[in-house]
Amino acid sequence: MIVYIAGAIDLIDRATAERWRSDVKRLLEERGVDFVDPLYAPTVGHSAQDVYMRNRQSFDAADAVFAEHAFHVPHYGTTVEIEESVRRRKPTVVWVGDLRPPLYLLRHKGSRFVVASAIPEAVDALVAMVGALQGVEGGRDVAGSRD
Repeated sequence: MIVYIAGAIDLIDRATAERWRSDVKRLLEERGVDFVDPLYAPTVGHSAQDVYMRNRQSFDAADAVFAEHAFHVPHYGTTVEIEESVRRRKPTVVWVGDLRPPLYLLRHKGSRFVVASAIPEAVDALVAMVGALQGVEGGRDVAGSRD
């Protein structure tokens, strides 16, 4: 299984973006789950279209999505990725922290969509949704985008 890690990048300070992603990746690695994190994908010397296409290819290849929605910043790209993940019926977990979930998230219901307030709870829900604890090897960044 490959998990795409979605969340604020441009409108949040780098240390905060790295901190929550580090927690998510550590928990996924402990559970033997592979991931793709676009935060560390190279952007220097690449056009916006190139970055978009690379992220889109990573998203398309992923089996599930972990999305951050816990900070008070606009989440246009993340919102689009959540909506697309739900449309494609990919298992999706949205971590909202201590914020009240945005209304658009509450309309999604079912066995492939969870809103969680804590990162460990969110990772466990995602892993449970896809049954990834049985015989999965890995726990690595498959795109080589790790810092």
